[in-house]
Amino acid sequence: MANPKLLHKLTKQEAEARTREERVASDYRSAYANNVSVTITPWDFRFQFGKVQESDRDRFVLEHQSEVFLSPPQAKALLKVLQNKVDQYEEELGKILDLGKLEGKTPDSDGSA
Repeated sequence: MANPKLLHKLTKQEAEARTREERVASDYRSAYANNVSVTITPWDFRFQFGKVQESDRDRFVLEHQSEVFLSPPQAKALLKVLQNKVDQYEEELGKILDLGKLEGKTPDSDGSA
């Protein structure tokens, strides 16, 4: 059951005073993805990660590896973190080329890139 004290919005001072504990789950895994597809529902954002395994002029094979579901507030927080990290990367290492320009097209309207 949820701790009733944590159900209210924390003040900035309370949030800063909390200790943070991080653990690695026993089933934790790391994976490389060169493709991500995003779909939305009223309840969550679904990120499906995969790798393009083979490709030629006429076709490519995309292997889906994992998916992550985020609540809308968490997706918005991720957007902010990613934007900050992209800005930092480009400031330190140079402009990142747009995938659509590299492939001669823009990401699919369904959010895959």
